[in-house]
Amino acid sequence: MRSVLSVLLCVVVGSGCSDSLIGGNVAGKWAMLDQVPGNGASMNLVQNGATVTGDGTWCGELMGCGTTTISGTASGRKVHLDIIFDSGAREHFDGELTMFHSLEGSIFFDSPGGPPQPSFAVRFERF
Repeated sequence: MRSVLSVLLCVVVGSGCSDSLIGGNVAGKWAMLDQVPGNGASMNLVQNGATVTGDGTWCGELMGCGTTTISGTASGRKVHLDIIFDSGAREHFDGELTMFHSLEGSIFFDSPGGPPQPSFAVRFERF
């Protein structure tokens, strides 16, 4: 009886529960939060086992908008995504599914031939 109540409490409360209750699946539509006005990014992800693929869109205040192609992996709550922009620029996201609707981590730009870029914290929300 006690274990049944524990599971029910986790389902009702929804935080601090195991990966199995969170789902560990990143499939769906995601939007980047905490953006500077005029900037934005969203992605549509599909997960098949540990493989993640998808596409997305981005907008930069002074750079216009464009599309992305996404590939990566997900294991439990851990997620790694390689994001290729239509301009050829690349980003790498490393993070985790913190709740069913929240993906948090850091992104760094991979600009071959350019100076190293620092990573920055980012949060996506499923919509």
